[in-house]
Amino acid sequence: MRRPPEPGEAAAALDRVDRAGRAVRRGTRWIATSPGLFAAAFAGVTLLLGLLPTSSSARGLISPAWVVLVTLSVMWAQRQPAKSRGLARRTAPYWAGTIALYGVVLFVGVRAYPQRSAFWLPAAAMVAAPMAYGAWREAHR
Repeated sequence: MRRPPEPGEAAAALDRVDRAGRAVRRGTRWIATSPGLFAAAFAGVTLLLGLLPTSSSARGLISPAWVVLVTLSVMWAQRQPAKSRGLARRTAPYWAGTIALYGVVLFVGVRAYPQRSAFWLPAAAMVAAPMAYGAWREAHR
């Protein structure tokens, strides 16, 4: 028959569990950082595409910069020690919402509102909103 733990043993075990829980929470912070980063990136790209003249050479740098951002983000995520179960399922709606809004905003705005900040500033915020909400939601899980 097992003997009950001594008070010191129980306290030590609870302390180990508490430290492990803090380490896991620290290790999964990146899960909220990633959608926050992409919310900002989508907002920035939306603004650049809407406010820069079509003849601007800076527009040609947007796609390569996006590829670099995605590549670095994937590499960073792969190196993280902690993953969250069901992450892809939870974040898919945020990605789908942002990408759908991005497509609609570009389709409407590029032709109808070129270089009009009155359209592009709120449009950028709207595009980023699903990913920003995802970042907030993951941070408060």
